Amino acid sequence: MKTPLFKTAFANIKRGWLRVYTESRLLRIVFAKSSWNIAGGALAGVFLVLLGAETDGYGAAMGFGIFFFARGVGTGLGPIIARNVLKDESKWPGLIGKLVIVSGAFYILVSLTLEINLLLTVSLILLAHAASGANWVLSTIMTQRWVEDEMRGRVFSIDMLFMSIAFSISTSVAGYLVEHHNLGIADGILFFGSLMVLSGIMFTLWNPGDSKSATHS
Repeated sequence: MKTPLFKTAFANIKRGWLRVYTESRLLRIVFAKSSWNIAGGALAGVFLVLLGAETDGYGAAMGFGIFFFARGVGTGLGPIIARNVLKDESKWPGLIGKLVIVSGAFYILVSLTLEINLLLTVSLILLAHAASGANWVLSTIMTQRWVEDEMRGRVFSIDMLFMSIAFSISTSVAGYLVEHHNLGIADGILFFGSLMVLSGIMFTLWNPGDSKSATHS
């Protein structure tokens, strides 16, 4: 007899969570993407769209395309640079939070340069997402290497679940603040960029040590 779909799904989610929870370094690293998305959802999913619509002389579609082009290029370049520069893999766990801080810092600079020069703004967005892309890929590589084959998919589902929740909360809060409290683009980017820096600091201070379950080593 076939097992009900939702029962199977929840059982696999539970198994994935139990696998994550038994290894403190893995528990930390599955929050790497969430630590960026808790603010990055608002920045990339709300304020870049609004910024594109407000770009003088280009129109909403073109402005939107320019900023998402910068986001895409940065996300692509970040992992390539990280893999060639950050070669000591033992330092990767400590770098994840710092990359979130760097990404947030670049977004803070974006908020301060909106009226100065479009090329500067685009460059800063590119750099912010280069740091974010490096965070994503390094954390993914570590998860792949730390988790055995038969549990890897379940662990990644937990990773994606946390990331999706963080992104949804971030975009919802940003949308609410824009619609009901007239939060402007520059102030919104500054606020969520600062939140990203704070999130990165908290992640960096989260030190699980080198503990790992002997069962899964």
